[in-house]
Amino acid sequence: MNKTPSIEPHTQKKADCNVCRHLFITYEPRFPYACRKLSFKSQRMPHLEVLEASGEICAGFEPKNSSQS
Repeated sequence: MNKTPSIEPHTQKKADCNVCRHLFITYEPRFPYACRKLSFKSQRMPHLEVLEASGEICAGFEPKNSSQS
């Protein structure tokens, strides 16, 4: 079997930008997503760019605060 790097479901859940406090929407059509922590814009979710570039989950991931009163 040929093993190629892939995005595994358990990896996505550990660093999902949708629940990360550093994700923001730029409203720029070419680069709609951005990460404040790592200071970059992307066409895809930033955690996917980090995984593709480094082969590791995003080290900048911090979950959003779930209890906001």
